[in-house]
Amino acid sequence: MQNLKYRLACAHSLIEDFIGSHQGGPEFAARYALEQLVLPYEAEEVLLEYAKECERQLMRIIKNN
Repeated sequence: MQNLKYRLACAHSLIEDFIGSHQGGPEFAARYALEQLVLPYEAEEVLLEYAKECERQLMRIIKNN
């Protein structure tokens, strides 16, 4: 369980980096993290929602600056 929590935390970091550097959209970022960290596919929906939220936050920041 500890290992899974650690990999999910790493997935969040990967997604943030991916979205923040404009390397791809949320779907690609979530799939990339899922595959790189060998996470169960059940985590895909959660990671996708997180990636979408990261993108929304980034767009708000860009719009406000």
